[in-house]
Amino acid sequence: MKTILRFLLALLLCINAHAAMCQVSYGVKAGLGLTKARFSNDFVEDTDFDIRFQAGGFVRAPLSQKFFLQSEVLFAQKGWKVDDGSTTLTYLNIPVLIGIQVEKFSFYGGGEVGFKLTEKPDLPTEIYENFDICLLGGLSYMVSPQLGIDLRYSHGLANLIEVHLRDPQNQDLGELRDGKNVAIQLSVFYVLNRAD
Repeated sequence: MKTILRFLLALLLCINAHAAMCQVSYGVKAGLGLTKARFSNDFVEDTDFDIRFQAGGFVRAPLSQKFFLQSEVLFAQKGWKVDDGSTTLTYLNIPVLIGIQVEKFSFYGGGEVGFKLTEKPDLPTEIYENFDICLLGGLSYMVSPQLGIDLRYSHGLANLIEVHLRDPQNQDLGELRDGKNVAIQLSVFYVLNRAD
């Protein structure tokens, strides 16, 4: 985990160094996502997609005439529905993306690190992990020179739950490590300046 954090920090520093040498585009974005969790363990019931909100900003630096590097900071909710309620985990997400621009379309892929800020409902013990890692891919379309729409799919790699289980007689049942965040997100973004 520390190696991943060091790599992401080094990548962000490279983005900033590259941005200092070339003109970058930056802007704001907001949207909605269909999110759920995928569990493989029988202790956890199946979840359904639920609608969650996200908003934040982005910086895009050109790597060449077609290729770009984009970093974002997003306040994002992820969660799911079950028969008797819903769960919402709120994250500060930092995606780092590499993409290609083709006319008005952009295609990209990359990774995302998420730091959990809140969880609802509040439980007596914290069972959800404070850190999330996702792979993501997507595309965007420029409606005008400054306004665009973005569609992406995100799939978690880190476990959502890591808890120690005990039976009613307090016998040790081992650890439960399970659950991955899954999201399909649609956003509108506005470029505050354009790199020419």
